[in-house]
Amino acid sequence: MVFKMADPTENLPIKQRVLIQEKLLKDQKEIITSLKSSVQNLEELLKKEQALNEEKQKIITQQQSTIAEQQSTITEQDSVIRDQQVSIISQQKELTSANQEINDKNEQLLRINTEWENQTSLLKNKIYDMKNEISEKEKKFESIINEREEKIKELTNKIRDLEIELGKVKSQTSDLISRSALDELKEKIKELEKIIFEKDKIIRDLEEKLADGDVNLKTELKIKEIKIAELEKRLQQYEGEKAEVIPAGNSGNIILTEASAIEGIKRLIEDLKSTGMIFIPTIDFIEELNLENLKSTIRIKLATFIDRTNSKHVELFNKYNSMNNIEIKLYPEKDLWAINKDLEILMFAPIGSNKSVSGLIVQSENQIDFFASLLNSSWTARCRPVSF
Repeated sequence: MVFKMADPTENLPIKQRVLIQEKLLKDQKEIITSLKSSVQNLEELLKKEQALNEEKQKIITQQQSTIAEQQSTITEQDSVIRDQQVSIISQQKELTSANQEINDKNEQLLRINTEWENQTSLLKNKIYDMKNEISEKEKKFESIINEREEKIKELTNKIRDLEIELGKVKSQTSDLISRSALDELKEKIKELEKIIFEKDKIIRDLEEKLADGDVNLKTELKIKEIKIAELEKRLQQYEGEKAEVIPAGNSGNIILTEASAIEGIKRLIEDLKSTGMIFIPTIDFIEELNLENLKSTIRIKLATFIDRTNSKHVELFNKYNSMNNIEIKLYPEKDLWAINKDLEILMFAPIGSNKSVSGLIVQSENQIDFFASLLNSSWTARCRPVSF
């Protein structure tokens, strides 16, 4: 069943009804037009809103990308921070180790200083005893010399008396008795001369031993005094450098290991200007010295032990001896690391019986002259040309 809406103009005249309906139709058209305009405005607003939403979405996307990048950056920064923390911890450990090493070196130098002080005290006592011994021996020598002179005088007088007696015997006795007495006198003279010769030999031997002992003692004392002075100087430097780590091989003028001795010789070889005299224990170490890099104008004298039955030793000798500016001699002692650089700087480090190395680098003229004389003496008297 369909319900119809009542027409309010139904009872009006037709003309009036038409006018009213036209007016209503016009109003409805205006309303429709207004609604269309509103719809169009709404559509435009909707498009703007959609465009705005799209822009917002782009901004959100960009912000999300930025946030992702920032998160990545934060992650990287976290990683860097962790690495830095690990590095800081490692550096702290290294610093602790370095401080411990410095403390150990200080303790080592203090022990060395104490040892040298004890050795100096022992040397002073030894010198005092040696002086007393020398004084006693000098007195003994003087007594022996006086005794010898007395014996010579006595023998001279006896010979003179015997000559007088012989003259008397010749005039008073037969030829047989004179010859017998003369032979007896000659035998006595020979015995006395033999005694004098033996005593002279004993005196000469004792004098040579005393001279050698005195020279060796002076040499030993000089080395100890210079070492002690260098150690005291180094200790003063350490007191002002407690926060500084000193790498191996650069511990100053003190040589305490085989490695520091090799490094010291290499460092001085690099600064050579014209001449150098080098002592190394065996020729095995020669390749570590980089002698191939020397200028041809630099002259080198090198003393070392060479085993002529060792093929490697022979090969090394032939290689370096063929260089026109290097002269190699056999030094059989195997007890020394040393280099005299241009008479300007000298390293002298003897090797102990337990293979320990203890030496120093000197630069003063007096010290260089003293140690250079030892090296020159060893080169001349204790080194021999190499022959196969």
